[in-house]
Amino acid sequence: IVIEPNFTKSNTKNANLTTQSSFDATNAMLNTSTSDTSNENDASTFSNTLSFTRTFKKKGKYLSLVFENENGATTDNGYTKSNTIFYQGSLPDDTRDQFNKSNNKVANYRTEFEFTHPITDSLQVKVGLEYKYNTNKDTRDSFEYDALNQSYSIQNSLLTNAFNSTERTFTPNAGINFNKKAFNLNFNFGTNVINFNNDADYLNLNTTLNKNFVAPYVNAYGNIKFSKTKNIWINYNYNYDLPSAREILPVEDLANPLNTYIGNSNLDLTKSHGIYLSYRDFDYATRSGYGTY
Repeated sequence: IVIEPNFTKSNTKNANLTTQSSFDATNAMLNTSTSDTSNENDASTFSNTLSFTRTFKKKGKYLSLVFENENGATTDNGYTKSNTIFYQGSLPDDTRDQFNKSNNKVANYRTEFEFTHPITDSLQVKVGLEYKYNTNKDTRDSFEYDALNQSYSIQNSLLTNAFNSTERTFTPNAGINFNKKAFNLNFNFGTNVINFNNDADYLNLNTTLNKNFVAPYVNAYGNIKFSKTKNIWINYNYNYDLPSAREILPVEDLANPLNTYIGNSNLDLTKSHGIYLSYRDFDYATRSGYGTY
């Protein structure tokens, strides 16, 4: 049994002064904007990996169980003073003096089961199951400056919102390990079955969107030894990323006076292929050689 806990904590502060202008195709001014912002960010994360491996009498036969968690919280407190002037169209000028408090909480859990059985001395087959349960809660509370009370106490409902998402992913998979003196191959394949639920609260209106995705699970690793000093490695991974609740829910976000952001409910997974290739000719006895990747 192996336990690997990890805790991180950070605090950052920043301040920015910006000025920008926009022009149309005829070089006529569309808008100008000035802003003075300051933020303080506190973040803490606890993660842990708990793994258990049971070996059997037969060489190469074993059972492994892994549990991982990541729990994090981030708080961002920021003050914004901005003035945006529109020179075309009917949009009114936008002047802000605000305090914004944002909170983000994540809770990610992953459980993996894998059983490996030898077929020959050099060939092993394995079957596995993986389950992920991830939640994300993202809230923002915005307050306007009250000159009478000299405090940021007037809630701005147009900029106050809450977004939540929950991911449940079930991944049955199988694979082979082939090991020879001069050649190693590890290949795993399966299917990611993803249930993705999102909701948002904005202007006393609750918006929900539940989606299901199916994506391949593929990774492979190979190593060839040409001689005592010459080796080549190749890795391949199929990867995907889910959109955030803010990206996929059709809810207005007016935090930026120059851009109104609305999520796209038709968003798909972001899919990518990762390939790594490396060649090395290195003599450890003389500590000389070269490598490329």
